[in-house]
Amino acid sequence: HYSCTALLDNGLLRPSGNMLLFTHALVREGVLLSLLRTDRGALHRRAANGFTDRDLTAVAEHLEAAGDPEASEAFCRAGERATRGFRHGEALALAQRALALEATHTGSLCLAGDMQIQLGGITEALALYETARELSQDHATTYRANMGLASGLRLTDDYQGALEALRTAEQAADS
Repeated sequence: HYSCTALLDNGLLRPSGNMLLFTHALVREGVLLSLLRTDRGALHRRAANGFTDRDLTAVAEHLEAAGDPEASEAFCRAGERATRGFRHGEALALAQRALALEATHTGSLCLAGDMQIQLGGITEALALYETARELSQDHATTYRANMGLASGLRLTDDYQGALEALRTAEQAADS
């Protein structure tokens, strides 16, 4: 158990509502690096829990810093939220961070494909959807990947391929 009294007394932490914030990023790094790896991971997990209802990106970053295997899913959730705010570039970056942690995360592959379509990266989107389709282990992912493929193939004037992807998506939806 750590006490923050010395950090507060020396102006290295400041209160902000019911939280404590470091006064500078270098102070934060110094304090974190002085902790044992297991303690640092536990503190990052606690911090992630504190951000759950407010900042999904902060949750993901803290889980990543803790080495938590749920970090890739958290980045994907943060990316999905960014899409609802039409922040496509941010959503793509978050999907890419998820994929850097877990290259086979099908939700992030589809999210990245969706964002590439929005940003005009059709060739990249098709590759992402194809990978998601190959890795898919459930009907929902098969459906999403094939719908994305159909969308991208339509934009490249491959109507036959788009229809085939739509048929596969329909079969997944009916299963």
